[in-house]
Amino acid sequence: MGIFRRVAKLIRTQNELEDRLLLHDARHCFGDYEVDDGTGFELRSRMREVGKELRLLGEH
Repeated sequence: MGIFRRVAKLIRTQNELEDRLLLHDARHCFGDYEVDDGTGFELRSRMREVGKELRLLGEH
């Protein structure tokens, strides 16, 4: 059961990151950000890490 909880947690984390990234990108498109502070890069990087971990768990 532990692996299922881990996968569920990773999926929730991935969904939260996607939501935050969508909001960040929307704000950027509408001019709320004049300077890119690296938030988009950080969110995308974390999403890649979570996706990689999900793929590794899926191989077991």
